Amino acid sequence: TNFLSCANCMTIGANGAASNVAATAANTYTSSYGQALQFGLTPASSAAAGGYWLDPNPSPPMPARNILSTGSKITAAILQQIDQKVDDGFPHSGLFRQSTTNSADTKAHCTLTNGTTVTWTTTGNANCAGAWLF
Repeated sequence: TNFLSCANCMTIGANGAASNVAATAANTYTSSYGQALQFGLTPASSAAAGGYWLDPNPSPPMPARNILSTGSKITAAILQQIDQKVDDGFPHSGLFRQSTTNSADTKAHCTLTNGTTVTWTTTGNANCAGAWLF
């Protein structure tokens, strides 16, 4: 589906082993939107700002989790489709959540809140991100 691409994700040394190299655009997995995928240990946030994954009620604070971010520049409508197909369809629950990693937009622009229910917005915003929780 070409959702992920990486022309040269590993440099092989003369001995046939992978070499340690600095991350560059040429050796980093990117989404089909050209944004770097990010993996790391990240805490939750009710605002999903500053590189966090969305938990609308992180009290008591949720422990940090390893996440794999889709990167930004993805519309909330596309993330909603992914979430509906592989998880529960909601950006604030399940294992696929709304995120602001890689300079993606905030919860206020990528989701709608109606009482205690949070849904993906389907109008306009093209700078959202999702994150898999591990």
